[in-house]
Amino acid sequence: MRWLWVILLCVVLFFIEKEAFEHLPGKGKEELLYFPRRKFASFVSSGYENLWADFVWLKCIQYYGKHRFSDRDFRYLYHILDVLTTIDHRFIPGYTFGAFLLSHDAREVENAISLLKKGMWANPELWQIPFVLGFVHYLYTKNYHEAARYFYLTARYPNSYPHASVLASYCMVKEKRPEVGIKVWSSLYEKTRNRYMREKCVEGIEKILTSLLREFEKKEGRLPKTLGELGVEIPYLEGVRFFIDRKERKVKAEVPW
Repeated sequence: MRWLWVILLCVVLFFIEKEAFEHLPGKGKEELLYFPRRKFASFVSSGYENLWADFVWLKCIQYYGKHRFSDRDFRYLYHILDVLTTIDHRFIPGYTFGAFLLSHDAREVENAISLLKKGMWANPELWQIPFVLGFVHYLYTKNYHEAARYFYLTARYPNSYPHASVLASYCMVKEKRPEVGIKVWSSLYEKTRNRYMREKCVEGIEKILTSLLREFEKKEGRLPKTLGELGVEIPYLEGVRFFIDRKERKVKAEVPW
């Protein structure tokens, strides 16, 4: 009779594995051949959450890197991040950096917001997640009221970013003025050590300053002599210097990387 129980156990394990791991259809099937379904992620990783989370995070970086430098098709990025944060709800970069990738590269802003709200529910004591959610609303949904709401929420946390309430006020009062966008990008640059995010912050400021430069040139018939003529405060960022490229007629930045 023992061999019958062994066979039964094998059959049960087969169906558990079949149900717990999904074969993603179409283009992603080779790179994510068998990947945990979200509803079974915790069960599959039980007792080895940190190990599984590290594995999924590595998969995420590999997946993102491959598509960033090829077809820029990130159709499974949210799925990977959702599984990662289900396995380990305290894997904070999965929410914050993941939401940035979803918003900026995948153009899946709603998924980014869902991921951050999931993180807020799972980690209500952390101010970093609503802080990033404020940025997502300001920069990508252009919903300045929601951006202000999450910046104000951030400011209520002890030891949170000291200028969060200032950002909230900017969003409510000035909304689309360029200096607000510069302030938002500058604040994000100051709070992250992630090189990729810093690159995107600098690019965001370059675009705003270049837009102001074009408006100045159209109005005055010449390029400004200095950035100070653009009428906004030029941000000081660690290791970064903004300057006018007169040949390309745009604002660029010297960076430390």
